[in-house]
Amino acid sequence: MMPAKKLPSRKYLLECFYYQELNGIFFWKMRPRKHFNSRAAWLCFNKKWAGKRAFTSANTSGHLFSRINLVKYSAHRVAWKIITGKDPILNPEHRDGDPSNNRWNNLRAATHAQNMANTKQFRINSTSGVKGVSFYQGRWRAYLNANKKRFWLGVFAKK
Repeated sequence: MMPAKKLPSRKYLLECFYYQELNGIFFWKMRPRKHFNSRAAWLCFNKKWAGKRAFTSANTSGHLFSRINLVKYSAHRVAWKIITGKDPILNPEHRDGDPSNNRWNNLRAATHAQNMANTKQFRINSTSGVKGVSFYQGRWRAYLNANKKRFWLGVFAKK
C-alpha cells in the first residue's frame, strides 16, 4: 500500500475551504492571490468557484475528492487535517461505511486492517437504513459491491 500524500498545511486548507462539520460538506472560499501564479488565474478561479461546493467528484470507491493546485485530495483526509491540525497517521474511516459521508462525527482513525474489515459486500447505510443505498446531494444513490468492485446502479429522487 502506498503512503498517502502529505496534505497542505491546516492554514492553507482553511484559506481554501469552509468545512461544515455537522453535515460534512465543503465549500470553496475566496482564495487569496498568493495561492496562484498569476492574477488572471486567481481572478478566474474565484469567479468560477468561490462559494460553490467543493469535493463533489467521487472515485471508484465512492470517496469524494477535489484538486488543490492540480493535486487530488480526499475529503475525509482534508476534514481530518482541518479539525485536528495534523495529517492522519492512520486512515480516517467512515463509521457508517458511506465514503461520501464526511461528517466529523462519522470519521475515526483506523488501521488499514480495520478499514478493510468494515468493507463488506453490502453495508447498511445509517442515513437510509437500506443496504447499498445512500443519500447524496439531495438524491438517493444505489450501489452494490461484488468481487471487490463497486457497481453503481443509479441516482434516484425516491428511495
